[in-house]
Order: sequence, then C-alpha cells, then structure tokens
Amino acid sequence: MRLGGSISLLLVAASFVAASLAAGPWARAADGAPVPAPETYESHLASGLKLLEDENFAAARAEFEAAYQASPRAIPLLDVALCERAMFRYPQAIAALERALRDHAATLDEGERRAAEASLAELRAMLGFVQVELVPRDAVLRIDGEDQPRGALQRTIPLGPGAHRLEARLDGHWPAAQTITLAAGDQAAIKLRLVTTSTPPPTFTEPAPPAPRGPYALATVTVFVPVQPTDFSGAGAGVSGGARLGYRLSPVVGVELGFEYAHLGTSGQGKPSFADAVSGSAAFPLHYALSAFRVGLDLRLMTTGRTVRFVQTFGGGVSIDAVTWEPGSGSTVTRQDARGADAFGMSETGLELDLRGVLLGLTAQNVVASSGGLDHAKHDQFSGNTYGGPQFSVGLGLRGGYRLW
Repeated sequence: MRLGGSISLLLVAASFVAASLAAGPWARAADGAPVPAPETYESHLASGLKLLEDENFAAARAEFEAAYQASPRAIPLLDVALCERAMFRYPQAIAALERALRDHAATLDEGERRAAEASLAELRAMLGFVQVELVPRDAVLRIDGEDQPRGALQRTIPLGPGAHRLEARLDGHWPAAQTITLAAGDQAAIKLRLVTTSTPPPTFTEPAPPAPRGPYALATVTVFVPVQPTDFSGAGAGVSGGARLGYRLSPVVGVELGFEYAHLGTSGQGKPSFADAVSGSAAFPLHYALSAFRVGLDLRLMTTGRTVRFVQTFGGGVSIDAVTWEPGSGSTVTRQDARGADAFGMSETGLELDLRGVLLGLTAQNVVASSGGLDHAKHDQFSGNTYGGPQFSVGLGLRGGYRLW
C-alpha cells in the first residue's frame, strides 16, 4: 500500500499497538499504567489493520470506529485518519487527527504525538476552501454525496484538492448543482439558486468544448500534367513540392501561407513562324522546360470530423515563371530563355486523416496561371508563342504534416 509523508508513522504506531494486544489483553491508560482492554476493542482493531493492509479502506475505517466506541483512545482515531487520507477525504482525516490530539493526547507517547502533529500540518496545507451561498437559505447542501450541517454555510468549507460535486436540495424545489475543481490553497465562492417545482426545471448543460484552433504545417508533393492549349504534344508530367504554414481559425476555416516549386519538361515537333517562308511545312524538334516558384495565400475549408475530414482549399498569389530551352535541341534556330512574374490561382479537393495530430491527405489539384511573364520576342518569333495563353494543369497530390490545435 502506498502512503505519503508522515502518515506511514501512524501505521507503524497502530501496528505496534496491535502486536501488543495480540500478546495479551492489555492497553495503556491515561496515566500509562496497563489495564485490561475490552475484547471487542482488540478484535475490531486487529480486523481493521488487516483490512487496511488489503486496502479496503472504507471497511477498515468502520472497524477502527467500532474499536474507538469500545474503548475511546487516540490509536483508533489515528487509524481512522489513515483510512480517510487513503480515500482522499482530507477534511475528515484532519478532523480525526484533531480529535485524537485534543481528547486523547495522554494515550499517545511522544513519537506517536509528533507523527500525528506532522501529518495534521501536512494535510492542512493541501486544503482548498469554498464559500457557498444557497437561495433559499434553508436548502440542504450536499458535497460529494454527503449532506452538510446547517452551520457549514456560515464559514468557508475546507475541501481536498480535486473535483467536487456541490448540490442543493429543498422540498418543493428543483435541485441545483455545480462541480468545482480546487487545488491546494484555492479560495472559491459559488451560489446555488433553486427554483420551485411550479416552474419548468432548469436545464443543465455541460459547457461546449473550446473550438479547435491553432497552427499546423503541411508538406506537399503533387504530380501534374498540363491541359490544352499548349503548342506541342510532347508535354509530359511535372512534379511540384512545397510547404504550407497554416492556422485553424474555427472548426471549419483555416488560412495558409504556401510555398511551392513546380517543374515540367516538354519536347516535340514545332513549326516556327518563319518556316512557311522557308519550306512551307518545315517542323523542328523543340525541347524546353517550364518551372515556377509560387507564393500565395490559401483559404482552407474543412468538415469537423475528428479523424476523417473533407478539405477544400482555394488560393492564389504570385508565380516566378521560367522557360528554358535545352541545348542541342536539333535546330539551328536560336531561342531565348525567359523569366517573369505571373499570377496564379489554385483549388484543391481532398480527404484528410487526423491520427492524433499527424495529418495525412490525398487531394486533386487544379492550377491556372497567366504566362505573360514568359513572352519574349526572341523565342516567340521562332516558335509560334511557345507556351502562350494561361497555363492550366491538373494533378494528384499527397499532403502530410502536424497540427497543434
């Protein structure tokens, strides 16, 4: 059995007395002289100690109280305090110790008295206090299932640390109740108001849990393909990767700052604008790469599931785009690389798993971006506006990260 602080000394003292009683029916009187002990005292005390070792604290307390009734002295009260403390009933343990020291100090030796005083001081330091006002005043107060005396409302009520249920009852009225949580040294004041049964009963609802809100971070990987119009049929799949830093503002809304880099390679046969003048149908091999670094703000909408959520994201921002012609493209035509800033818009629809804070998601992505920043006379003249018009792409992406809400 685990016991804290100096209360273990009380168990030692009680066990010592029990061993003495087992050797013979003797106890110590107020003047220290041995006198016969009642048999009921001896049996109740021995039974209580056995139950205490089995951690059956309520039954042990009943045996120690019976021993005290048979022969009032301090040792049974110390053992009652031991049981009350083990059941976290600190005010009741204090009352038993105070009674033992006040009414039966002469039946304790010096070591037992010091142990009891030390335990009493330790328990008093752990108490919190509550002042209760009842309306009407003649209602009965019940704390943790026990009715309190009428005089309890005239003073602060000591309670042990932890949660406590306070109830008020009065004939002809609906009960009123409140749960409070105290720590050592706390002071609380509550008011319980009862209404008559002639009015509808009050509705007690548990307070709604706080709305989930807080930061999160996601890493993103997407495989995408361009969608017509493009000038060449050889456009392959591209890959993008990035990160998003977000904050959940409410159960269904979040905002994000996103960073993403995308790259796409393209090859095929193209017809420069001068080909008509040269051969009428000449086509030249073309190889180039498109890349984009995007920075944008996103609006995240989500369902409120705790484990599975549907997520819809809308965003947009600025993209630094580049078109790069690969050397040795098989043509003598000189083409000029280009770089510039464009605008883009993005939408995603997906499913997200929340595994105790770890976020995993699968999403379908759509991106549309302007390409005015890529216009360059040196390459447009010879390639029929290589990648003219808005850039469209569709993709499938994975999302992974962690939340702190």
